[in-house]
Amino acid sequence: MNWFSTLRVFLSHGGRDFFRHKTLSLLNLLALAVGVAAIVAIQTVNETALRSFRASLDLVAGRPDFTIEGQGFRLPEKLIPLLRNDTAIREVTPTLSLVASLPNHPGEFLHLIGVDPFSNSELVTYRLEDALRSPTDAIAFVSEPNTIALTHSLANRLHVQPGDSIRAVSAGHQANLQVRFLLEPSPDLLGADDHLAIADIATVQSAFGLSGQVDRIEALLRPDASGKIATARSSLLERLTPHLPAHARAGSPERRGQEVEKMLGAFQLNLTALSLIALVVGMFLVTNTVAANVVRRRSEIGLLRALGLTRNSVVFLLVAESVLLGLLGSALGIVLGLQVARALLQSVASTVTSHYVLLSMREIVVNPWSLLAAGLAGLLAAGFAAWWPARQASLVSPVDALLPGNSADRAASPPSHLLRASLLCFLLTLLFSATALYARIPRTGFLAALSTLLATAFLAPALARLLTLIPSLPLSFTILARSSFSRGLHRHGLAAAALSVAVAMAIGVTIMVHSFRATVDQWIGESIKADLFIAPSTNLIAGALEPLDPQAETLALATPGVRAVGTYREIRLFLDGTPAKLAACRLEILRVYNPLTFLSTLSGDPYELCQKGDCALISENFARRRRLKVGDTVSLPTPTGTHPLQVAAIFRDYTSESGLLLLDRSTYRRLTQDQALTSLAIHLEPGISPQTVGDSLREQLRPRGEFLVYSQAGLRDEALRIFDRSFAVTALLRTLAIAVAALGVTLSLTALGIERTREIGILRATGASRGQILRTIMTESAYLGTTGILLGLVTGFAVALILMQVINRAFFGWTIDWHTPYPSLVGIVIGMLVACLLASLPPAWRASRLSPAEALRSE
Repeated sequence: MNWFSTLRVFLSHGGRDFFRHKTLSLLNLLALAVGVAAIVAIQTVNETALRSFRASLDLVAGRPDFTIEGQGFRLPEKLIPLLRNDTAIREVTPTLSLVASLPNHPGEFLHLIGVDPFSNSELVTYRLEDALRSPTDAIAFVSEPNTIALTHSLANRLHVQPGDSIRAVSAGHQANLQVRFLLEPSPDLLGADDHLAIADIATVQSAFGLSGQVDRIEALLRPDASGKIATARSSLLERLTPHLPAHARAGSPERRGQEVEKMLGAFQLNLTALSLIALVVGMFLVTNTVAANVVRRRSEIGLLRALGLTRNSVVFLLVAESVLLGLLGSALGIVLGLQVARALLQSVASTVTSHYVLLSMREIVVNPWSLLAAGLAGLLAAGFAAWWPARQASLVSPVDALLPGNSADRAASPPSHLLRASLLCFLLTLLFSATALYARIPRTGFLAALSTLLATAFLAPALARLLTLIPSLPLSFTILARSSFSRGLHRHGLAAAALSVAVAMAIGVTIMVHSFRATVDQWIGESIKADLFIAPSTNLIAGALEPLDPQAETLALATPGVRAVGTYREIRLFLDGTPAKLAACRLEILRVYNPLTFLSTLSGDPYELCQKGDCALISENFARRRRLKVGDTVSLPTPTGTHPLQVAAIFRDYTSESGLLLLDRSTYRRLTQDQALTSLAIHLEPGISPQTVGDSLREQLRPRGEFLVYSQAGLRDEALRIFDRSFAVTALLRTLAIAVAALGVTLSLTALGIERTREIGILRATGASRGQILRTIMTESAYLGTTGILLGLVTGFAVALILMQVINRAFFGWTIDWHTPYPSLVGIVIGMLVACLLASLPPAWRASRLSPAEALRSE
């Protein structure tokens, strides 16, 4: 018999074993499937987010060879002739974009793009020519006032057709836009923002008070003498740089996309790391299943060894069998993962829009390579998890394997080996944590968390052994359960390891999320003390930072009962290639009503320093990301030039992941010439009802557009709602890992029930009732659950510490105060114990139903 024939025969026996023990096999299959599903779901959502962003960027920016864009501020259109006169440029076109609210369609908005249809035909990725079907249409597009083209999908949602008008509002300017044409993006731009509306750039400028301004200038280049665009781009950049305003960024069009994708990377990496935990937990269960399989088929393996099969071949056969099971689990996991991705889509889209960039995702984008990678991860996990028990099986001599009796305990690893492995993992935790914090390699923080979880897993068998030394209640079923648990450590050790990892992850994430939420809630209470807040509705529904109607401040100041009005302006920009937010407010109002929590300051009053000179206040994470301290200088590029700003103080802030640079309003306006506002904070006279003033302001502002008027409590609730939405995906991944661990309890007890068929038969034959068998196995499950929960609870605190003090600081730079969520932890502990008991019911019920005669005959 050749090697392949041996494999075929072995796998055919394995197939019969699969169907003989369907419950055990299906549990193992499901555990792998859930782990793969978590990976598929997160990778699919991440891919959809990136594809949507890239497609939207292509729709707005086209596909040029060279771009100039203003960071934070718009560009003067007088730069266009400068580019057109350069011999290296073949075509130049400007774009101007804004987000406008639609008061007659609450919850919807327009992403309005102004274009020059005569110069952008080679750049655009939408088919405007399909909408403009005749020369008359083309003339109408540029000559008729307020003419726009909408996407088909948005027009359907708004219930408008060509010829209808829609009212749009932005920065206090209102326009009745005439829908004349419908457009479609190119087929390869699946997932692009369907809120897109296209208009002639002159229409956008005149309708919304943006005369002489553009956002981007895009160009197609002529290749240089060697035929290379890159060389031509470099030469052009060198010639143009002296003529560009300080805030202009020129160069490769791919740069902005790469910067935003890098910004999204930390968010996506966090989700990916959490999704892998479910697969890691599943690997322990695969190991347990293969070990049980080895015990059941040890005589078969011994016979093959006696016939000349080598040890390496035994390992290969068992691993190959596990990989085939992994193939089925991966296939099922891919199907489940795509369904989970659809359920998560809107939650992730809202989170990305709130924190990073405007994103619209309505359908998932399936990347075959991502599915293949997830499937391979499942196969590798199945193969790797099977290797150790397969190796142990190969070390048993043919004579021992053919002898009757159970060699499971002899195949178990000595506790000393596991303890040494656990110690090594703890040392690796310290090393990876130090690398993340001090060597500035943030990703090693996840390795620190993984090392901690593995250390926990290696400790689980030792703790389980210690629990068996504790005297049990003097009841027959508890004594028998303790004895069974002690003899079944070769199974329970792996199940306890899987359970402890899942519990540790659940505890760690729960403490981190609760601490973060409590810290943010406390910060809101200390820092945001205005009675009312006003902002454009688009800033919530589209994650935009569109300007407020300038009349809103005047109306607020004139409203009876208003004592003071604080203004706030915020823009997004890149400083030295990294994202940040620039903000401005009236510091004299902030100082009195909403004083900041300073972590360090220059000598003197930071507020006065910022009001009198070119000084700035920076948030804690802005300072940590850029390694700044008080007294250092930050260079701010603006339309009036690059201005050095001295850091007067560092303050605590949780509004921006990328960090905040805060100026006094007078300094900001002097340096930037930007008079716009983003929101207002209104402080009332004592005894004045916020509800009454809020209703009055809503009534006054209603004719001017769609605004949000929040009370202090309303703003707090909205901020925490966004926070909770941001961590909704984390909660799902945590649940998946716990579900896999609960499957592990069922799997372990099912495997032991199969191994102990004869023992259960003897107990039944000697008078044990079905109820006693049921209670014994459920008590054994309680031992198993207690082991995993105790170890997971302790390790969970260590994981929380790593999440808050290592991963959070390395990636985001925030300080999170420790808050222990005792009710939640008690709930997790009780919930896991109940889950373990429920998970033990199927195998316990099956064991209690065994006929003594059949059980004894099976041996």
